[in-house]
Amino acid sequence: MLALLTAAALIAAPQARPGNPNIILIMCDDLGVGQLDLLGWDGVDASLPLLGALSESSVRFTNAWSMADGAASRAATLTGRYPLRNRVVGDAAAGIVAPTQLHPAEWTMPDMLEYAGFQTALIGRHDLGRNGPNGVASPVYAAGFDTFVGPIEAMPANDGSVGGQVPAGTFSCGVPEGIGACCLSADECVDGLAAIDCLTAGGVPRMEASEGGWTVSADCDAGCSAVNFNTLNGHFRWVETEMDLELEAPRQWLRTQYSSSRITEEAADWVASQQHHPPWFCMLSLPAPAGTSQPAPTALVSGGGTPASCDPEDDPEGAAVAMRAAV
Repeated sequence: MLALLTAAALIAAPQARPGNPNIILIMCDDLGVGQLDLLGWDGVDASLPLLGALSESSVRFTNAWSMADGAASRAATLTGRYPLRNRVVGDAAAGIVAPTQLHPAEWTMPDMLEYAGFQTALIGRHDLGRNGPNGVASPVYAAGFDTFVGPIEAMPANDGSVGGQVPAGTFSCGVPEGIGACCLSADECVDGLAAIDCLTAGGVPRMEASEGGWTVSADCDAGCSAVNFNTLNGHFRWVETEMDLELEAPRQWLRTQYSSSRITEEAADWVASQQHHPPWFCMLSLPAPAGTSQPAPTALVSGGGTPASCDPEDDPEGAAVAMRAAV
């Protein structure tokens, strides 16, 4: 909201003024206010001390309301208009265009800031239209950003087959439990990694049949030829899109780094590249914890612990993991 107020104060300026502030707007998808300790909610186990320190030295809004879901909230933030006016009333879905797609005629925050001389970037989740990076609902052509890097649509479904090694849906959150072999490629395997740490490292746990069903292989003896490394898996294996007004065509890559960590690094790199070209506006749109229910990387869990299972009730602080990655 502070970013919205700052933008509104600048729209009358036809070009950048000396002293215009740089702006970073952080949004976390489907994160409820009651899931953080920043506003004094009791019973919240997750702690974010760095973000808390920033909050203590900032203007705090205690009577601000978001929309019902992530897409509607992003569209409302970008346009300053309620869903009933910008027509984005739910998350985008294939075949359902009108009520989920940001209209290219909308006057957005990046449009206003460009008029005020700002360089603008959306780093992270867009998901305001399902017609691809060249479509009319793209973050560059519709939302008005100069640069976009991130997942252009929703995060992929969890891979319950663990790279096609077990029947689909066996592991609902895409993360088996156990310690053992980790396939980093068809020709590279390492022993002794917890499954969550294997995924965090960009690998796929090597699975084998056991008396109780399926388990992580104890060693790399069986090799990694059975693993399909092209299978997407929630926040751990996903497709990143890069768009820029100076690029001839969008570029896409398979990413094997935890989405919020990767996106935060991309945002930091973009901000660093703009230090000699102020003013700038960066919208950091983190995709977690929405969309998929997956344990977090060990490094993002307080105290270095690892969530015990795929059940979010066993991981009370999981919802704050994306914000911890950002700070």
